[in-house]
Amino acid sequence: DSLNVLACEDGGDGLKCPACTGTSRRERHFRKARIGAPFLLGGILPTLLEYAPDGERPQDHPYRGRRLLTFSDSRQGTARLAAKLQQDAERTVMRGLIYHHVLRAAQGGAVGDTEQIEKDIADLEKALQAPMPESAKGPLKEMLSRRREELQTLRKGKPVSFEELQLALAQEGQDFQHILRAYQAYARDTFGGHDGARMLAGMLLVREFGRRPRRQNSLETMGLVALSYPKLEQITTSPAEWQARSFSTEDWRDFLKVAADLPVRGGGSLDVPLDWRNWPGVRFSRNWLVAADKEDGARTERRWPQARRSGSQSPLVRLLAYLLKVDIESPYGTDAVDYLLVAAWEDLRRVGILSLSAAGYVLKLQDLAFRCMSVGWVCPVTRRFLDTAVRGVTPYLPRQQADATVQCERVDLPVYDAAFGGESDPLRRIQRARAWIANQPQLLAFREEGLWSDFNDRAIELSPYFSAAEHSAQQPAELLAKYDKAFKDGRLNLLSCSTTMEMGIDIGGVQIVAMNNVPPHPANYLQRAGRAGRRQETRSAAVTLCKSNPHDQTVFSNSRWAFDTQLPAPVISLNSSVIVQRHVNAMVLSQFLSDFLANSAQDLSKLSCGWFFESADTGPASRLITWCSAYRPGSHTNLEQGLRRLARHSVYEGLHPTALLTRVAEEMAVIADDWINEWSALIAQEGTASPADRSDPALKAIAHQKRRLSDE
Repeated sequence: DSLNVLACEDGGDGLKCPACTGTSRRERHFRKARIGAPFLLGGILPTLLEYAPDGERPQDHPYRGRRLLTFSDSRQGTARLAAKLQQDAERTVMRGLIYHHVLRAAQGGAVGDTEQIEKDIADLEKALQAPMPESAKGPLKEMLSRRREELQTLRKGKPVSFEELQLALAQEGQDFQHILRAYQAYARDTFGGHDGARMLAGMLLVREFGRRPRRQNSLETMGLVALSYPKLEQITTSPAEWQARSFSTEDWRDFLKVAADLPVRGGGSLDVPLDWRNWPGVRFSRNWLVAADKEDGARTERRWPQARRSGSQSPLVRLLAYLLKVDIESPYGTDAVDYLLVAAWEDLRRVGILSLSAAGYVLKLQDLAFRCMSVGWVCPVTRRFLDTAVRGVTPYLPRQQADATVQCERVDLPVYDAAFGGESDPLRRIQRARAWIANQPQLLAFREEGLWSDFNDRAIELSPYFSAAEHSAQQPAELLAKYDKAFKDGRLNLLSCSTTMEMGIDIGGVQIVAMNNVPPHPANYLQRAGRAGRRQETRSAAVTLCKSNPHDQTVFSNSRWAFDTQLPAPVISLNSSVIVQRHVNAMVLSQFLSDFLANSAQDLSKLSCGWFFESADTGPASRLITWCSAYRPGSHTNLEQGLRRLARHSVYEGLHPTALLTRVAEEMAVIADDWINEWSALIAQEGTASPADRSDPALKAIAHQKRRLSDE
């Protein structure tokens, strides 16, 4: 077998696409063929969690209380991974719930009807093959056409309205309740109370369907659920210019569906409640649609597409220009396209898909509905599924069209045969779904073309929800303690850790550890891998993702690196005066505080910099400086003996303890002066503000810095 490779080089005018001949100077025609670590971990870690053992009381905890530790050497990477895993877990669960609720509505009493119609179609086709006059075939052909339309409508399934699906999701069980409690912890005003579950269900529906992405994964692009507009069924006629081009009313409804998907929903003219917009994880800024001929528009207004104004910039303009076979640069082509755009604008308003408000037109959530996809179109540009394509033409046409970038491929999509797998037990439900997926021959071809992925499988399987959190030194100690307890109890399934979990924390029952990169040293690897299998577990596993860098690739080529590498014995250098002085300072400070607080009620665990430095003349810092400077030999025999032992074999060997104490006084004086100067500067800045400015953000920042400086 041979593979032909077409190499393209930049000759100075940008890379040229061999399919549409467009250049990449202004548009991004070429995408990097690179899979990043976050994407890989999004698939690896849930799979590892699936094979972790159940925790205690599995029915009461997310993902049956299973637990997994992950390690990253980057603190930012630790936080990003935890946030991504949490969002992915929510999306996966919600996609599964949405798919199965829509599937249940579609399958309600439809199986028997479908079988009967298929039998009728087979009988009519057989009857038409028998010899008979053409006049007798006419009624049979009409009947066959009607039955085929009925079958196609039935296969599309009964659409579920937004409100019905929102209510069904709000009444879901344990997994949805886990998500609800997590959101209530952040926004109880929005998601608390008796209506909180319905509000959360609506927000998560908007997150999945608020906009139709071009390439990103969603239930629409994955070919599982299509969003529809039931009011389009009221369209029974099409414009004269449309009919003159031999297009049908059904084609016109398809075009209106695309128009509602792209400039309306895709442009942000969806009526999303204000309380929801901070929580989807993606930006949802609402705007209002106005007529194309409106002269002056506000920032929150968008004009309806118009060829005369925007030329070929609008995808809707390019689609119409291609369907009508007109040149958008010519006056005739511009008029023909704008005539149909105005007709689409009027029809969408007339049937109520675009609802009028004081600021303009928006698409109401109650005008949305959902159905399962049994037939789809493979877009040649995005390589994602489309539920609607006018005459098979992709709505994502490039500026310069070619046959390879225009026509979509019509495909039949498999629809699961039983909503929720007909099972109440999650484990049996997953097993049944996997057996069904394995028996779908067309899915193998979809996988090879990158059209079907594990995300599709998880939606059909209805994968369980799991919770994830960041465990790093940047988190407050109280929050880390809360995470540790939740993880031990099984309420938290996955901890994304920096080096904070390498040592000093003993958690039993953990059998799997994942490392998101190769640790810098074998000792780090052994410490992290040692977090698993600490309580006489029969087995444990450590999985490491090796990235494309020299260190990781070297370890990948020698997986016994951590065990075969000889660890050097620790070496302590006493030739650094800075290091030795720090130890001297610590010993002297310990002795001073022991004497100073001997008869005091001060809590030794609550000493702060404010208490130590603030009183410049009489405070503990000033007394320490005086005590060290005026030290008389023989006053503290134990201290002098300790300082001599500490200085032995170091750069300070031979110095008298009095000299060491003098150095302590000098360093403490410098530190105290720096602290007092910073504190005085903050006091001065605070004093320049009037009482009316207490709510000023700058003043709040000063107060925060004072607390930080004083409470350390």
